[in-house]
Amino acid sequence: MSSSRPSAPLPLRVDRDLPVSIHGQLVGQIEYGVSSGRLPPGSRLPSVRELAERLELSPVTVSNVFRTLRERELIETVPGSGTFVARAHRAGEVAVRPLPTLHRAVDELLRLADRIGVTRDELSGLLTLRLAQDAPQRAPLDVRFVGIFDAATRDYGRDVAERLGATCSVDTIVFDALDDEALASLREADLLLTFLHRRKDLERLIPDGPVIGAVRFIPSTRVRTQLAALSPFVRLGLISSLPEFLPTFLEGVRGFAQHVARVRGTVGDADDVDALVADSDVVIYATGAESVTGRLPPFMESFEYRHVPDPVWIEDEIAPIVRSLLASGAGSFEATPVSTAPSAHIPHGPDKE
Repeated sequence: MSSSRPSAPLPLRVDRDLPVSIHGQLVGQIEYGVSSGRLPPGSRLPSVRELAERLELSPVTVSNVFRTLRERELIETVPGSGTFVARAHRAGEVAVRPLPTLHRAVDELLRLADRIGVTRDELSGLLTLRLAQDAPQRAPLDVRFVGIFDAATRDYGRDVAERLGATCSVDTIVFDALDDEALASLREADLLLTFLHRRKDLERLIPDGPVIGAVRFIPSTRVRTQLAALSPFVRLGLISSLPEFLPTFLEGVRGFAQHVARVRGTVGDADDVDALVADSDVVIYATGAESVTGRLPPFMESFEYRHVPDPVWIEDEIAPIVRSLLASGAGSFEATPVSTAPSAHIPHGPDKE
């Protein structure tokens, strides 16, 4: 790996006042950086010594963070070059079978058409009509999105389905529901999707399964608009569902609400939740921490810091996977035509939260 790779564009920091371990803060920031695309594959991370000196930490602490991330296959260390965000294989690289026999048959058909005086336009029309008569109708690709929280995962599935259109039928499930029966069902799918930082987990669960694609997420337009509309004098209280993502939650909110001076945060199961709520004018809770709304005073303003699949990522990374799978013959065939309207097959069971 070349030593000229760019340094990681994500500023890493620690906050000793947060109810989150230093190890958890750094692991969470890098995981979120990978998942959100702020740490693209191949980005160079600081060395253990550099990061330890910058953050005034023990090199042993930083070394343990890097070991955790290597075990999760999110980073890789190249002797003599440094530590980098791991380069994931392109899930969309589905081999398309060479068709030399068919190519020769097409060439022979063209020569035959020339001999009997059939023009190229006439031949094209004959082929189009013949294909329309005989070609079986292809059912949508069976796509499954594996997420973390029920309600959010169903919404993510709908967003992905709308972007991919009628070529795909998207079902959703969460990691906590992956028992033996569910894993067996996932093996029958054409394509699995999950978060960038959870793809390796899914690969370990289904090593012999279908193609696995990763989806990048960004804060929703609604969230960005709500943050920008806040008064500069408001006291913001942030409540994270996962301890390791609290630092990046704080950074994200501060990034979209730079005009707000007072921003504090904690974790949903921490002892200081009620104190934080009492000292806040507006509470923003992360996906998965919805239960905190039951602890808020009546009429207190609150909203979820919801992410959505990055539409540019879907177009650039996931849509090519779908096209490659279709080109390689993935998916089933059905006797009746499928609808041309985009649709998502999303289960509507009750939330677990």
